[in-house]
Amino acid sequence: MNLEIIRCAICNIPLSVPVRERQNREGLCHEMGCDYIEPGVYVVADECFATHADGHLVINLKDAINTKHHWDRRRLSGCCGIGGMDGPNTLCLNDHEIGAEYSDCWMPHGLAFDPNCAVLETLNENSEQEIKS
Repeated sequence: MNLEIIRCAICNIPLSVPVRERQNREGLCHEMGCDYIEPGVYVVADECFATHADGHLVINLKDAINTKHHWDRRRLSGCCGIGGMDGPNTLCLNDHEIGAEYSDCWMPHGLAFDPNCAVLETLNENSEQEIKS
């Protein structure tokens, strides 16, 4: 399994620490308030994660870098966290919409990257310095 990072499709800034693709769905947490996926891996979401995230790359919130919440507060609704039901709510540091954080109390937690806005890059042994740029 290769290490990969997720980058913004527009500005190429890294959006994740190095992660590996999770090979199966066993052990994904569908419980309210828990991490959907463990740190260090990603999975392509299906309708079981969130209705609006089918086909998105999902990582643990702790694996996200160079991201921030959307400036439009209407996108950040939720009762105890962010529900992710009001469109993209996460931006890269250069203000490009990249996906949605799901962190409300009634759902599993994760960051789902829109595949039209974020791309995977396979790392090689010389890539560690490039991640920081």
